[in-house]
Amino acid sequence: MTAEQEINAAHVPAFDSLKLENLAFAYGEKPVLKDISMTMTTGKVYALAGESGQGKTTLAQLLLGRLRADKGAIYLGEQEISGVSQLSLNEQVLYVSGQSTLLNQSIYENLCMACDWSKEDILVWADQHGVLQFVKNLPDGLDTIVGDDGAFLSPGQRQQVICARAVLAKRSLYIFDEVTSSVDQDNEGLIYDLINLVAKDAIVIIITHKMKQVEQADDILFLSAEGAVTGNHATLYQTSLAYGQLVDQQRELEEAVYG
Repeated sequence: MTAEQEINAAHVPAFDSLKLENLAFAYGEKPVLKDISMTMTTGKVYALAGESGQGKTTLAQLLLGRLRADKGAIYLGEQEISGVSQLSLNEQVLYVSGQSTLLNQSIYENLCMACDWSKEDILVWADQHGVLQFVKNLPDGLDTIVGDDGAFLSPGQRQQVICARAVLAKRSLYIFDEVTSSVDQDNEGLIYDLINLVAKDAIVIIITHKMKQVEQADDILFLSAEGAVTGNHATLYQTSLAYGQLVDQQRELEEAVYG
C-alpha cells in the first residue's frame, strides 16, 4: 500500500468475527495456500497447525496485512482487509511470539506499554485472574528490572510478562505464535491461562507444533499437503490422515521420552 493509499484507506473498528473466504497465496509459481475458508468469532481459541512449510506463517502474515492474498478475501467484521490502513490494522490485531521483546526496564514499565494502569491496578488484576503470581516473590515486585530483553527473568517468566502485556493491550484479534516453545510445563500452563483470559473478549489464534495444545483448541485449521481442513480435534483425528498421523507421532515420541 502506497503512502497515498494508506492515507485514504479505511479505519477498522473493533470487530468480533474474522472470515477467511477462499484464500489463495503463492510465492512466484509455488502455491502455499489454496482455497482456505473459515469463520472465527470472539470467545474461542483457534489453533493453526500443520506440517512444516504448509503456510502457517504465510497465513499469519496475511492476517497482519504484511502480505496480500492472490485470491479470496479476509473480512474483519464487515470490513475487507485489503482496504484497511496498516495503522488501523495494527490497532486491532496483535502478533505475539517467542521472539517478542522486552525493554531493559521494570516489569511495570513493560506492561504499561499496553495500558496506563497504576501498579495497584495491575496487581489487583493479576490476583483476580491468577496471573503473574511470580512477581509477588520478587524483592522489587513490579519494579524489578527485567534486563536486556528479559535476561534477568526465567524463560517462563519472560513469556508471562510478554503475554500479560498483550492481554492488557485489548485488541480484537490475537495471534500467539509458538509462545510456549521454550518454557517448562508449569509456565506453559500459566501462559495458557493468559491466552484463555484474552479469548473471552477477543478472537485468538494459536500457532503451535505441540499437538496437545492443538487438541485443546475450540476449533482447528490444519494445513498439510492434502490441503486445508477445519474442525475440532475429534473430527480431524477421524477424517484427516495427515492430522491423525501427526498426533500419533507426537504421542509416540512423548511415550518414548517420558514413559
